[in-house]
Amino acid sequence: MNNPAISVVMSVYNGEKYLREAIESILNQTFNNFEFIIVNDGSEDGSLDIIKSYNDSRIVVVDQENTGLAIALNNGIQIAKGKYIARMDADDISDINRLEIQYNFLESNPEIGIVGTWITFIDDNGNEIGKKKEPISPNEINNKILTYGCFNHGTVMFRRDVFFKAGKYSDEYPENPPTEDFALWNRILRISSGANIPQYLYRLRMHPFSISSTQRKDQINQHFLVSKKYIFKRISEHRGENKKLAIYYFKLGDIHYHYRKLVECRKYLIKSILLNPFISIKAYRYFMFSFFSKRFLDNFGRRKILKGENE
Repeated sequence: MNNPAISVVMSVYNGEKYLREAIESILNQTFNNFEFIIVNDGSEDGSLDIIKSYNDSRIVVVDQENTGLAIALNNGIQIAKGKYIARMDADDISDINRLEIQYNFLESNPEIGIVGTWITFIDDNGNEIGKKKEPISPNEINNKILTYGCFNHGTVMFRRDVFFKAGKYSDEYPENPPTEDFALWNRILRISSGANIPQYLYRLRMHPFSISSTQRKDQINQHFLVSKKYIFKRISEHRGENKKLAIYYFKLGDIHYHYRKLVECRKYLIKSILLNPFISIKAYRYFMFSFFSKRFLDNFGRRKILKGENE
C-alpha cells in the first residue's frame, strides 16, 4: 500500500503458538486502510513460515537477525508509511473494531499524540480471566505517568512524527526491554498528550512464556530506575517552583516507599512536606510507615490487596 493511514507494527520472536490468531485479528479489522509490518526478529521456530503463508498485500515482512524488541520495533517503524503507528503483540488479540475506533479518536483529537485502550486478560486457551482499566483523561495520565505506565503496550496507537520527536524506543539500560514502553511514554508526554479509550478493545494473553511473566523482576527494577530518572528531570526543570517541586519530591518518596527503599523515602518526603505541608495525607502516612520493617510493610500491602484496596 502506498498511502496507508495506519501502520500496524508487530515483532515476533519464536511466537508460532499464538501467531495466527494475532495476525488474523489485525487482517479482519473493520478499518482496512493499513499496512501490517511484521518483524521476524530471528525466530528459530516456524514463525516466519506462518507469516509468509498469508497472501495479503497489506503485510510487509521484515526478516532479520535477533536484535531484541526495542530495535526490532524501531526497524519496523522506520519503514512505516502510515500517519499513525499501531502496536500489536504476537500472542495477543485485537478486537475487530480496535483500529477504527483509535483512528477516529486521533483524527478528532489532534492534541493527542498517543491513545491506548482497556484490556481483557485471557489464558493460554483464550478464556477470559480478568479485565484492566487505565486512566482515561490527559490530565490524569500526565499526573500518573512518572510512577505508573498508564498504557498497555500492545494497545497503543501513536502519531509517527511524535514517536520520532520523542526519540524512538531506547535499547540503553534502564530504558531497554522490558521497560522500553514506559520510558517512551514519558518522553512522548513531554511533547504531546495521551488518552485511553474506555473500551476493552485488546485481549492480552497471560501464559508462562510471556514477557510479563519471564521478565517480571527485571521489569520492576528498571521501572523504578526509569521513574526516578524522569522525576529528577522534572525537578531540575522546576527549580524555585515550590508547589511543583513538592509534588515531584512526593513522587520520589512514593516510589521509594513502594520499592521499600525506606531511608531514601523519608528523605524525599521530608523535602516534599517542607515545601508544601498540605501536599498529601499519603506523604505523612508513608513517612510514618517508613519506620516499620520491610516484612511488615509487605504483609500489610498484601492484606490491602486481598481486600481490593490500594496500599
